[in-house]
Amino acid sequence: MAAKAKGKGNAKKFVKTASKHVARSATLPSTKVFGRKVGKVARAVSKKAARRIVKAKKFIKAAPKKAKSFAKLKKAATVVSRKPAFKMVKKAAKPIKPAVKKASKPKTTPKVAPISLEEKNRGKVRVENYRYKFDGNFHYPSPNSPIYDEHGKLMGVTNPRDITHVHMYGGEAIFFESLGKGKLIASRCDNPDCETKGSIYMPFRIHCPDCLAKNTPLDITDLANRSAKIYTFMICERSGAFNVLPKPIKFINIEFDGVVTILMSYLCKGTPKFGMRVVPIFNTKKPTYTILDMSWVPEGTKAEELPENFTFSK
Repeated sequence: MAAKAKGKGNAKKFVKTASKHVARSATLPSTKVFGRKVGKVARAVSKKAARRIVKAKKFIKAAPKKAKSFAKLKKAATVVSRKPAFKMVKKAAKPIKPAVKKASKPKTTPKVAPISLEEKNRGKVRVENYRYKFDGNFHYPSPNSPIYDEHGKLMGVTNPRDITHVHMYGGEAIFFESLGKGKLIASRCDNPDCETKGSIYMPFRIHCPDCLAKNTPLDITDLANRSAKIYTFMICERSGAFNVLPKPIKFINIEFDGVVTILMSYLCKGTPKFGMRVVPIFNTKKPTYTILDMSWVPEGTKAEELPENFTFSK
């Protein structure tokens, strides 16, 4: 009797474990770890395993009556464990363990600094019907700080102010926008009555300085790649406030074939020389829409030598 109970217990233990795996495999799609395809396969396997287990339960229920000794009962339980149901459940449970483990692991949300009320209300500008609309605050006063001399005598206070400056590009917007696209846009006077008709201006000029007619935008990127060279240069070891360029700053004046003006920019690689051939590079990956989106390098510079986010012309 004890032998029968033990054999029956071992077999039931297998069924309980198998049923547990089947139940867990059915939840696989909700974990969203292995995707719909694996989830679909797991559900199909689970259904087959469940049918096998139902048959196994019936077999185990009848086993004690048929078995005449502990050895036979043990053999019957072993046969059940070798049924395809066990293989099916094992196969279904294989991807479930890491899935359940991953799903049960608490998700860690990266810590993000809370946005202050000031940041939420920081000034923003939009354009509607060719008119600028301002929203939020553009000026933030900060607490004063006392100023003392070496003897501790009050001499005055600081007056910190956070000011947002709004710079309107107007007709020059096409020039700054094109820099972020890897293009150099100049302007040309096409007024037939102008004495200097056909003059090309770089930096970009909205109007002709001689006749005041509106100039025509002109792409001179190819011209710059072919003919740009250093006219004069200046190397600055020190800079003013808010400078973001690495020092020393190599300022260069650049001349182009057929252009009546000279462009001032900076050389980010190499040492400037009079008459040196240079080519433009552009901040096309993270444009700031300022003049700093354009820089220059000596002709022959390789792409891998360019500063971060900068590329050659497109």
